[in-house]
Amino acid sequence: MTKIQIEKINIFKVLEKMCLHLNGHYTQDVGEGTMVLNNENGKGTISAFEFIGGISCLAYNITFTNEHIFEIEEYEDRHLYFNYILEGYFQYRIGEHANFKKVNKLQNMIALAHPEHITYIKLPKNVKLRYLAINIDYTCSNIRFEKPLMILKNNLKNDISENQNASYVQFNYLDYSILESVEEYYKLNATGMLRSLLIESIVIRILGYQLEEYTGHLNSKFLSNISQKDQSKILLTIHFIEDNISKKMSLKKLAEMSGMSDKQFQRYFKKNFNKSPIQFITDLKLDKSRELLLNSDFNIAEIADNLGFANPSYFAKIFKRKYHLTPKAYQKTYKII
Repeated sequence: MTKIQIEKINIFKVLEKMCLHLNGHYTQDVGEGTMVLNNENGKGTISAFEFIGGISCLAYNITFTNEHIFEIEEYEDRHLYFNYILEGYFQYRIGEHANFKKVNKLQNMIALAHPEHITYIKLPKNVKLRYLAINIDYTCSNIRFEKPLMILKNNLKNDISENQNASYVQFNYLDYSILESVEEYYKLNATGMLRSLLIESIVIRILGYQLEEYTGHLNSKFLSNISQKDQSKILLTIHFIEDNISKKMSLKKLAEMSGMSDKQFQRYFKKNFNKSPIQFITDLKLDKSRELLLNSDFNIAEIADNLGFANPSYFAKIFKRKYHLTPKAYQKTYKII
């Protein structure tokens, strides 16, 4: 296990220090710093971004070969942290004597920094880790989301003052709108200024969903009126669909995974996604096909076969219906050679 001490100066300095300790390769371009790790310490990338309005972000897409604990020292009461776990997990505590709390796949965690305590983040070994860690400096002069941020900060502080065992942290399962946005980041293949602008828009959208949800103004139908345990089941089912998109799936099995009957499962998708489970899966396949058309060497027939479409003609037909271009025309128009 490795301990790495970090003073919170700015997000790029944090990543540079991590890179130095892990013997990674660091580059910086158009508002993005990236550590590439491909050695005995692990494999993957961590990227850093900084935006107008006191917002910065670390994006993990990495597997470590050893457990690491990052000790982050805060000097001022000025930061809120929003963490979104897409894959893997990590552990978190504020203060030397507090217990570590585990943040699991499909969970999000909101944390309030405290200048009297060191923040500890424990990252596991041999676990693929994909998560976004968004930081807001709420003392920034041109801060975004000022009102809901102040509500959130004050509520967290009130919880702490009322309960001496409070850990400055709140946990929840990802709202589907947030989940989609986090996944969108990991699917980006743009470069340069376009990439920077797209990432900023995704981060702002995530924070918007999060803060509206927290302050009670988000009336999203998704996952309404169900327990957090059932939320987790549904989100895990959706991830199962995404991870097995090329395979045939039984709606009965998917319904069982979600803890619903077949009819409940059908009604649930119709109500919350305005489409049937079959159409939901088809749309995911089409979305994946766009990625393969632009980022793989598969031909159109191979893509159709890999994603479980009946034949290339049917694939081309429904692709054009949704995107108004044939797969071949889409590839010709958008693929960067």
